Amino acid sequence: MITATVPLAELFGYASRLRSRTQGRGTFTSRATGYAPVPSGVLNAMPAR
Repeated sequence: MITATVPLAELFGYASRLRSRTQGRGTFTSRATGYAPVPSGVLNAMPAR
C-alpha cells in the first residue's frame, strides 16, 4: 500500500495510467484532506478570467 498527498489536478487521468501499468489490476482510492493556497508559480501560469 502507498499513501500519499497529491494535488487534485495531478489525479486527472491517474486511474487510466495505473490500470495501463498494472495490466488492469491496480486500484486506488482518494479522499479530500483539506485545502491549500495555489502556489504563485501555478497561479501565474493560469489564464486570467
